[in-house]
Amino acid sequence: LKKGKTAKIKTKLIKEKKTKKPIMHVFSAGKGVGFWSTDKKTAVVTKKGKIKALSKGTCRIFVMAENGVKTSVEVIVK
Repeated sequence: LKKGKTAKIKTKLIKEKKTKKPIMHVFSAGKGVGFWSTDKKTAVVTKKGKIKALSKGTCRIFVMAENGVKTSVEVIVK
């Protein structure tokens, strides 16, 4: 991302067939998901997954479902 620009992380909660517990799949918007940045000086992320690039650098944005399933994406701000 370029400094000052935004991007959106899209998530979708799906249920596993055997356990009926939600799992996270990163494709389209869903509920029960939390987001956070490893470096809030480089990029921040809202509760709805909107990332804003603040300053040059690299950080990771983590996405976690209520059941603990998580993933992350690397954000490079130029």
